[in-house]
Amino acid sequence: MRELGQVIRIDGEWAILKVAKSTRCAGCTACEMFDDGKPREIVARNDISAESGDMVEIEINPKRVVGHSFLIFIFPIIFMILGYVFGASLSNQLKMDGETSGIIGALTFLGLSFLLIFIFEKRFTKKDHSSARLVAIKN
Repeated sequence: MRELGQVIRIDGEWAILKVAKSTRCAGCTACEMFDDGKPREIVARNDISAESGDMVEIEINPKRVVGHSFLIFIFPIIFMILGYVFGASLSNQLKMDGETSGIIGALTFLGLSFLLIFIFEKRFTKKDHSSARLVAIKN
């Protein structure tokens, strides 16, 4: 996947870029889940010797895009199903109707999945810069 961005600063072999939301993102609000109000920044390998202020084309590893899409869209659904099954199986111990305990389990696991995604985002994706690289300087 290719995107356009502006180099904010250079840090050794890495470029820190400000990236605008592209037209491919229209209608998708997945990134807004972690939006802190600051411009979206990406760290990318600077193989083309770009300098601060340059407009550049960024190539993002498609495997990383698919992985993050799975994490954002599929992981919560899987957790919700597991939560329902787990909650329903505990209905006798909780002295509740199976449907009610299943729904409570599903909502609990859904919340847990969002918490795990948030932790993953903050802990791992900020440290792993291997998924993006600069491929061209745009005029």
